[in-house]
Amino acid sequence: MLNGTAGKLYGGAAYRHFSSAAFTRINDDASSDDANLWSVGAGYKFDRNWDLSGAYAKNTEADTDATAHNIQLNYKGAQTANKGSWGAYTAYRYMGQNVAFAPLYEMFLTDSGMNNVKGWEVGAEYIPFTNVMSKIQYFNGKKLDSDRDAEGLFGQVNFFF
Repeated sequence: MLNGTAGKLYGGAAYRHFSSAAFTRINDDASSDDANLWSVGAGYKFDRNWDLSGAYAKNTEADTDATAHNIQLNYKGAQTANKGSWGAYTAYRYMGQNVAFAPLYEMFLTDSGMNNVKGWEVGAEYIPFTNVMSKIQYFNGKKLDSDRDAEGLFGQVNFFF
């Protein structure tokens, strides 16, 4: 994995290799149990309040749902040490299940079936007390394999010690 920063611009690139019998179902060659993931990402911090970032990933071994990409615009950002601070974001996400099988977006980590989707997400975070962060997220989009509606609402409270 490579990461770097140049002034207000930041970015990175990575390669990951996984091997599991589960991957034989996503490859043309059913004897292959590999997943080779390539990813790049970049962002730009316009000022202390606005930040735009994006990322793209591809599984070169998968035949379907082999790409994932996302673009996200952030405003401010909650700081756990500062009671009353807050942040908000909007994002477009395209999460192919054969490359984004372990995304770090909370909305997609739940058991809600929110994988293999594309659509818009909005969210906000607020610090009601020092070291306590509350979050709310909403996703609206479509399933990639069926074009059926996909929608989710996710709330979370984190305590930092």
